[in-house]
Amino acid sequence: MQAMLIIGVIMAGMMVFIAIVNSVGKRIATMNTQDNEPPRRRMKECQYCSSQIPAQANVCSYCGRWVSAPRPNCFIASAVYGDSAAEVAVLRTFRDRFLVKSSIGKSCMNLYYKTAPHATPFIRSHRSVRLVLKPLLGVMVLIATWCIRRRQNKA
Repeated sequence: MQAMLIIGVIMAGMMVFIAIVNSVGKRIATMNTQDNEPPRRRMKECQYCSSQIPAQANVCSYCGRWVSAPRPNCFIASAVYGDSAAEVAVLRTFRDRFLVKSSIGKSCMNLYYKTAPHATPFIRSHRSVRLVLKPLLGVMVLIATWCIRRRQNKA
């Protein structure tokens, strides 16, 4: 339980950092646009509740179910460590075994999958941002590894 609380606090801090990076990225993107016309949002239909949701959404904002691939990307961890890194695999396993089973975990995941894809290009292109995120993610990986091993030892 304490590990989940620690991870929740770290994730909240990362969400604030991602929101800041995301807003900077949006400002840069709007400075580069030629026209002032707002972009059109592509929509898709949720296969479970038939609601219209943004095409890039991984989770339906109405029913809360996954509407894309069952194992969506770990955007930030992949940007920091690389797509096939062991740390990314640990965080995916933690997400699949722990986060999806709690309402708080699902809420964190929904927020993450709404914001992280927009911040990822900025993170990939700025080494200093990756250097700041790496120790934060490292703590999350250690806690996630501990939780996974603890559950395996109980089984």
